Amino acid sequence: MTRSLLEDQRTVLVVSAVGLLLFLVGNLPWQLDDYDQAKQAFTSFEMIKEGRWFYQQTPHEQVATKPPLVGWISAGLFALTRSWEVAWRLPSLLAAIALAVLLFRCAGSAYGSIAGLVALSAFGLNLLSPRLATLVRTDMPLAFVIFLIGLLIWQKIGGQEEWKSRDRVYLFALLTVAMLIKGPIVYAFLLPGIAAFEWWRRRHAGSHGEVVAGGGDPLCANFWDVLAKQFIVRSRFIFICRTYCINLHRGAC
Repeated sequence: MTRSLLEDQRTVLVVSAVGLLLFLVGNLPWQLDDYDQAKQAFTSFEMIKEGRWFYQQTPHEQVATKPPLVGWISAGLFALTRSWEVAWRLPSLLAAIALAVLLFRCAGSAYGSIAGLVALSAFGLNLLSPRLATLVRTDMPLAFVIFLIGLLIWQKIGGQEEWKSRDRVYLFALLTVAMLIKGPIVYAFLLPGIAAFEWWRRRHAGSHGEVVAGGGDPLCANFWDVLAKQFIVRSRFIFICRTYCINLHRGAC
């Protein structure tokens, strides 16, 4: 009886509907109730009102600390909807919905329909996800991109496949998006898990005299090479661009 209930498609629809409802009402009434939300909202406001597409400030006229990708998206949404509330909150809501769908599909395809339902419920029916789903922050878009990166790594490890040129391009693009959402902090979320797997792989290989999960060059060496190059290139690019914009702004003043 319990198993048939969990495998029923109507159960998935009910959980999805309840999760979506929580996403929509989790932050009502909508307001910029703290300084961090105000900082994020002010970046897109400056883009539209003052044309500052590459260099933004905080409401206290300090240098904005986050890259502008989510601000660009909000500015584009405002041009379409003419509503700042929608423009500020829709990126996080769409990222939350996409992440829930992807979790459900990936867990279901790997471990069955019940696992997919559990993953969907765990993500949507908690105290944190509904809060972040319409918050004027970059956390949910960043979580979605990090999940895509982790999913790509997990698929490669599970299939014991080497990193091809197309996979490296995907990884480079996802890391670029993550850097433009939150900055280099994305590596703080990725590197501990990658380092733990590399330590486990080397220890397992050393104790059994074999290479695990594709071995050094095909799976891991290519990945570490891409990750290192991406970190160096993106960090230098963001540093140069922000330094140029700051100097340009000071010169204009």
